[in-house]
Amino acid sequence: MAYDFLTNGIAYTYLGGYVGDANAANVEVSYIEYLSSNNYNGLTNVTIPSTVKNNSNNKTYTVTSIGNWAFAQCQTLKTVSLPNTITNITKGAFYECPALTTVNIPNSVTSIGDYAFDHCTKLTSANIPNSVTSLGKSAFFYCSSLATVTIGNSVPSIGNQTFFGCSALKTITIPNSVKTIGNSAFYDCTALTSITISNTATSIGEYAFGNCTSLTSMVIPNSVTTIGSDAFYNCNAMSSITLSNSLTSISEKLFESCHSLTSITIPNSVTSIGKLAFSGCNNINAVNSKIVNVADVELGAYVFGGIYTDECTLTVPVGTIGAYKRADQWKEFLHIIDEEGNTGGDELDGDVDGDGEVNGNDLNTLINILLGKDNAANYDGRANVDGVGGVDGNDLNALINILLGK
Repeated sequence: MAYDFLTNGIAYTYLGGYVGDANAANVEVSYIEYLSSNNYNGLTNVTIPSTVKNNSNNKTYTVTSIGNWAFAQCQTLKTVSLPNTITNITKGAFYECPALTTVNIPNSVTSIGDYAFDHCTKLTSANIPNSVTSLGKSAFFYCSSLATVTIGNSVPSIGNQTFFGCSALKTITIPNSVKTIGNSAFYDCTALTSITISNTATSIGEYAFGNCTSLTSMVIPNSVTTIGSDAFYNCNAMSSITLSNSLTSISEKLFESCHSLTSITIPNSVTSIGKLAFSGCNNINAVNSKIVNVADVELGAYVFGGIYTDECTLTVPVGTIGAYKRADQWKEFLHIIDEEGNTGGDELDGDVDGDGEVNGNDLNTLINILLGKDNAANYDGRANVDGVGGVDGNDLNALINILLGK
């Protein structure tokens, strides 16, 4: 048997491994048939006691855990009441309980395991108490009726696929305790219109909010330094997003198919942008780049593939228009202005000193920079004539060719 004794139709397993074990007086609820639709067949409403007596040895034990796959695939289970002696709801404890509508999670619970409520399609609400310090992956996977969720302020992370497919969920607040949001954590939450991310979160995983088709806006706090690829895939109702000023990379296909997005601001902290980052963003008409050293930013293929660069306006820092006009992919924007509305004049033609003319003075300025007599930073990127890497001999050759009319 998979359990040690039955009391009132519920199976229990000893947790103590030997006499004197700290868990020797504790038991956990166990399954009767492993991953079977016959598991607890006919059970509809259950109240788990805080203590249970084993009639065979006349001893009483404290119930501290709902064991792995304990009620998994019980087709008839509707309501569950748990005592405040329970500390763990373990792996798959209520996996695929399609009739389950109500379960209380007492303040004694410290961990909710992987797949704990996976495919409980009639569960409507979940209150994760402040006592919970571990929330497993896919814990509420495809709980398609789950409309309200409260996450306690001790949960350190939202695991991979934790709320995947919770299509009735409309709003959620991520508490300050959460540092990471896992891959596909909220994927396919199609009713989600609002989500608040705390300013202590540091990373957002791949496809984290993918296919959240009702999400209209989002603010990524400055604490976030990494966002995985496709994190906002097919968020086709999202019209505005504020990116973290600490973000170092815009991952590949990050905004794929965000058709309602009309503008985007790229922080100066960004050092790389992945391929097809804006794939399908065909309504973006304004890109505001805060990047000063644009030539040092690594770009993947077709970064702006979804943007009509002949119609979209690219706004850049003052003094950097020339660098953007020379930089690969950025130069595809036909309308580049700086933050003061200037169009750049002759910067494209090697106006290193910024006086509006291209002549020997620019050549002298560039030579002084290369000899270390002047600082390239004083020229706001104009010294990077060829738009590649830093300022070097290649820029000198490029400027000479411009002066020679080549």
